[in-house]
Amino acid sequence: MRTTRHPASPDDLGVISDVLRKTRAAAGDAPASADTGQAMLDHSRASRTPPFATTPWRADEVTGEWVAAVGTTGEAVALYLHGRRFQHEEPPDVFAAPLSHALGMPVLLLHYRLAPAHPYPAALQDVLTALHALLGRRPASRVLLTGHSAGATLALSALTELAGTGHALPTAAVSVSPITDFTFSGASITTNEGKDGVGRAELDAVRDAYLGEADPADSPQSPLFGELAGFPPLLLCAGSNEMLLDDTLRFAERADGAGVEVELDLFDGMIHGFPVICAGQQRRCSTGSPSSVRRGRAAASNSRRSR
Repeated sequence: MRTTRHPASPDDLGVISDVLRKTRAAAGDAPASADTGQAMLDHSRASRTPPFATTPWRADEVTGEWVAAVGTTGEAVALYLHGRRFQHEEPPDVFAAPLSHALGMPVLLLHYRLAPAHPYPAALQDVLTALHALLGRRPASRVLLTGHSAGATLALSALTELAGTGHALPTAAVSVSPITDFTFSGASITTNEGKDGVGRAELDAVRDAYLGEADPADSPQSPLFGELAGFPPLLLCAGSNEMLLDDTLRFAERADGAGVEVELDLFDGMIHGFPVICAGQQRRCSTGSPSSVRRGRAAASNSRRSR
């Protein structure tokens, strides 16, 4: 396992301080119902999103939209699973369009079913349907899997379901700030409380909405407890001030121990949701991390050479 630390600039830390102030004000006296992600989205909309186009996509009853930045070519694609607490959609300009621009390939923004109306395993079933559809039409070497926050959990859950089954797997996966353990037993749940924009009451509310009656200590909903052998190469990213930091660290250690190729990127001073905040350093994990871009561009290059 290779670990890379990314220091934060004074400007980055200033942005984080401003976002923390806004998220805590939004939480007010009702932290369990707080939507800290919305405050971050509101902040991110001030960023410059590269020009992009969208096209509807459908496989069986699952829908999404292709998000293609100007100049994307070839047959390589990335499936992007958005965050927002398993409960809300995410506009394409927040993460999918910058990701398409950085990778030079179309990104499929999946509209998986949302909790609490559709609790686990509905969203995971939609992800598996989308993966099977993409991998049925393209070589695995031309499909990347990426996810942020709730979507990062879904990405790892999907790989847990598929690994060892003989089904095709994406060429690599990127997971940014996942929940890997819904029992919330990681030490950072306690040690980073107060540093993060997310609080324990909000985490509990997210778990209740998503899992419904499912066991938080079981896999694949908590991928930390699953069988990880056979995973494709992983890039795992997290901020050092996230309450969920240990969810990424422990998953990286388990995957590495299972023989998976793991790259771990840690972003100093960053809170949960940092890739969507309008600051250069934070956005590197979603759009410019050397590992994700290198794999993505290699897949795109292979696609063009084969045409």
